[in-house]
This record gives sequence, C-alpha cells and structure tokens, in this order.
Amino acid sequence: MAINETARCKYSKIEPNIHEFIFTESSRKAVDEFIAIMQDIAANPAEGEIIHNLMDSSVGVQPIAYIFRRTRSMMKQFQSQSQSQSSSKLALILPTGPLVQGVEMMLRSFPSLQTRIFKPGERDKAILWLNE
Repeated sequence: MAINETARCKYSKIEPNIHEFIFTESSRKAVDEFIAIMQDIAANPAEGEIIHNLMDSSVGVQPIAYIFRRTRSMMKQFQSQSQSQSSSKLALILPTGPLVQGVEMMLRSFPSLQTRIFKPGERDKAILWLNE
C-alpha cells in the first residue's frame, strides 16, 4: 500500500507485524481514512499474522465517539477472521490532556486488545513495547 503524502492519516508497515498510522489532523475525515486502510488490511490478512498497530495522533485526540463507533464494527470483523486476536496490540501516541482518560476508558471495551498510551516523542518506546 502506497503512502499518500497529502493524507490525513498516513500509513506504512514499519516492521513485519507493525502497521503505523500517523494522523496529520484531528477530524472525522482522518478517521475515515484510517478505517479505509484498516479495512484493506483486514481484507488481505497474512497467514497467521498478529496485527500490532502504532497510531500517532500527536496532533490531537481524534473525535472520540466517532472513532469508537467506526472501530467497534471493524474489531468484530477482525475477531471473526483472526484466531490470534488476543495477541494483538495497539500503541497510541497522544498529547496529554483530559481527553486521554476518556480514550483509556473506551479502549477497555476491547478486552482482547492489549493497549498502551504513549506521549509524543515516545515512538521508539512504543515500538519496543509492541515488539515485546
């Protein structure tokens, strides 16, 4: 999948099992681009791949209700396709602020997904955690 340099959500696969998403703005359109990329990944799963995602939203928290509504149905699709879903991880890079607690609470609704929130500038730390 090519990287679109004008995208609101830039995608690259940085290691064999880490998908990196870098949001360039906080908006519903950025979330829609993210969902479209994730649906492409789900449509072409690699045999036995454990999916780890690194989402860098240093620009700000994405629209919380919107992204969780969109990702909930997508997570059901991933779970039905993947036996290894319990091993999947999500590292989020978010600026500190009151909305981060709301994100943490909503992430608990995905018990089969290991999640951890990192601060901007902690990308290397997030990658290390994903590789553990």
